[in-house]
Amino acid sequence: MTKLRADTLIRLLRDNPRARTAMLCERLGGLDKSTVTRGLKALGGQVVSRGCSHQSRISAGL
Repeated sequence: MTKLRADTLIRLLRDNPRARTAMLCERLGGLDKSTVTRGLKALGGQVVSRGCSHQSRISAGL
């Protein structure tokens, strides 16, 4: 199982506001989408997601 560090994900989101999950997967070295999604869910209120399905964008919260 691949470990995804919360600080790495937050930094990536701050550097790439309005990121798509697919872009995050690519920037994280080709991680599986489900791994990245679980990491985002674990961050809870630190992450803001807008939109639905394939058009959703994710950014770091305040």
